[in-house]
Amino acid sequence: MKQELMDGAPVGSISACHPSGWIQTDIFTKWFHHFVHFVKPSADDPVLLIINGHYSHTKNIDVVDKAREHCAATVSLPPHSTHKMQPLDVGFLKPLKTYWAQETETWLGSSNPSRVVWPSVVCKLFGPAYRRAATMKLQ
Repeated sequence: MKQELMDGAPVGSISACHPSGWIQTDIFTKWFHHFVHFVKPSADDPVLLIINGHYSHTKNIDVVDKAREHCAATVSLPPHSTHKMQPLDVGFLKPLKTYWAQETETWLGSSNPSRVVWPSVVCKLFGPAYRRAATMKLQ
């Protein structure tokens, strides 16, 4: 994982990757610890995290223990149903995809018409798109 791939990422972002391209238990555990650190769930302010049934989420004792310790309840969607039941797709990822496309078109059209979007510029384009999508305000 080249650190320069994170240039322009939203503040507080973390990164991890696996040669297979798929989530692994240790990567999800790292992400969950990051989630708890920033969300700060507590008995007075618990959170609900909706996850899919991937083994790295559901058969991960470190995550189960951390979730219980920090009042973060998890609900696993039924197998083979996330494409139908994924609330994140409509409420967040659709606008994010739209903003990503806008940032990419602007970048390519303004001063980089002959370039392609390489991994080294992904976060530079993703950061502004994420900040626009990750808001409680209606756009």
